[in-house]
Amino acid sequence: MQENKFITISYGDHNGHDLMAANLDIIRNSGARIQMDAINIGQLQYDHGFISGIDPNSWEVILKNKILLLGPTAKPSDENFISPHISLSSKLDLFANLIIYKNIWQVFDQTLENKNDIIVFAESPEGLNTAINRQQTRDCFESGRVVSKSQLEKLCNFAFEFARLNHRQKLTCIINDDFSYSENILKTIFGQYATKFPDLQTQLIDIDQASPWLINAPNDFDIIVTSNICISSITNILDGNFGFAANAYLGNKYVLFMGKQNFHAREENIGNVPLSSLLLSSALMLQYIGHNSIAKYIEDAWQATLNEGIFPQGMPNILSANQVTSDKFIKAIKLRIGSQLEATCYIDYKFPDLTDIPAMSTGNKELVGLDVFFDYQGNSIEQFATNLINLCQKTKLKLLHIASRGLTLWPGLSFGYTPGDYCRARFVIEGDNKTINQSAIIHLLAELTNAGISFIKSENLYNYNNQPGFTLVQGG
Repeated sequence: MQENKFITISYGDHNGHDLMAANLDIIRNSGARIQMDAINIGQLQYDHGFISGIDPNSWEVILKNKILLLGPTAKPSDENFISPHISLSSKLDLFANLIIYKNIWQVFDQTLENKNDIIVFAESPEGLNTAINRQQTRDCFESGRVVSKSQLEKLCNFAFEFARLNHRQKLTCIINDDFSYSENILKTIFGQYATKFPDLQTQLIDIDQASPWLINAPNDFDIIVTSNICISSITNILDGNFGFAANAYLGNKYVLFMGKQNFHAREENIGNVPLSSLLLSSALMLQYIGHNSIAKYIEDAWQATLNEGIFPQGMPNILSANQVTSDKFIKAIKLRIGSQLEATCYIDYKFPDLTDIPAMSTGNKELVGLDVFFDYQGNSIEQFATNLINLCQKTKLKLLHIASRGLTLWPGLSFGYTPGDYCRARFVIEGDNKTINQSAIIHLLAELTNAGISFIKSENLYNYNNQPGFTLVQGG
């Protein structure tokens, strides 16, 4: 007999509470042996001033049980508040978003040849969702994306181990070349792991190439590894508003399961969270804790309901099926628990051990330059450059160029370009020695201050393994 498992449950807000209650009712009816500690995440905690919707007592329960099933949760529209899944991913070090898109071909037409689910591994929400945002000048704003090499290594390692363990043959890395610098990190790490797993097929494609391919031939894909930048496009294509997707965030010690569209909820408008996704995510949780037979009961009952033409409300208009309320859909599933299907969509997944992965060597690191950012209010970039050149004569650094929003202003002002009030000056060492020390930087900043030239901030420039750890400028 399987031992009871302890998990943490948050029911969610508004009608999301009812969806989770119905979802748990199905789990209980299936015979799952789990103990549930209920907490409250969401609107009530936001109202009490907790910016992530999670209070300290709830954190204690989450840390104790290590597995959380999160119901549909509303987040205030105020940008000062954080979605719970983002806070959970950051604080629990959840390095990968696992999305399993169910094989809907078998649901709609059981005579079709059996196809695998499409598995997506995306980087954790630390990237776009926790960007560092600043207003730098009266005219310009900055949003900096955070990407961790160590997290991407964990992501790729888990994806490759998952593929091998579950006998999947092909991994595709989808990136957005328009964000070449940050995306290149994922591209490089994926390539490194591809050489470690020579028995697996791999390919790398841009999202612009992948999108029509996913639309026209989704079964060409097996496992997808992608970034936060691309995940929304991939989700919109593969899901198509059906909600036939299980969703989890994975870490070394903690795991979060939730319906795929929870984080789109705003205030009371959370009815767009697909009931099927919440149910499938719960079944995936049961697989994760070793209750595979129970997970199959639930998925087979769900599939049997759909096979009989009974769908929850909110499905795409292309379906002429009988769309019923959530209550009726839940009752229909419960009546079909134990159904024996000739062609089941259920797949028994195995999970690699979520152990710490040693970071790959980063090699040598050299300080080679400095970017200084200015709130430029002058009328002549040439005169501003001359002032900086004269100032550099008192230091060991020289002015390399002045740029604004990625384009060169000096030397050679970009034709037809209006610089605005935000510009950056890049300084490097004078002479053959390419490395500099902190004292040279402090000296330069002191000279700027003494000359009355106000600057917004400065950023050091480093080479890693003799390669620049920074971008160059266009037009220069």
